Amino acid sequence: MWRRILKILFVTVGGLIALTVIGRVVIAYLTYVPDLSLEKSAELISHVPEVNNYARLVRMESLYHLKGSTNRTSLGTFTFQYLDAPTGVPTIKANADFIYMDGRWRLDEFYYKCPGTDCQIVDVNIQRQ
Repeated sequence: MWRRILKILFVTVGGLIALTVIGRVVIAYLTYVPDLSLEKSAELISHVPEVNNYARLVRMESLYHLKGSTNRTSLGTFTFQYLDAPTGVPTIKANADFIYMDGRWRLDEFYYKCPGTDCQIVDVNIQRQ
């Protein structure tokens, strides 16, 4: 009788361990967020009409992937120049917010000349990306 109880207990505990491991693998797969590269962030910025209709991306400066409960967000800085800017005009430094949504990274918004009285915040149409 003890053998039978131990066998049932062993099978039950083994099953629970297997189920726990499988559950953790599934959760890790479903919540996985890949890092956003500088190259991909530059591509996202330069391809949205809110940027490429009026300006050109000069350089992607930095990118920081948030952690924990905000791991679906990356923050970046970049420089750009208006298409009609005269020669010699300095570039403009801007900040960008990226979000990971529906299995891919998207540019959510960017802002420049902030803080200041001429602060510009540009919301990007995520549906077009």
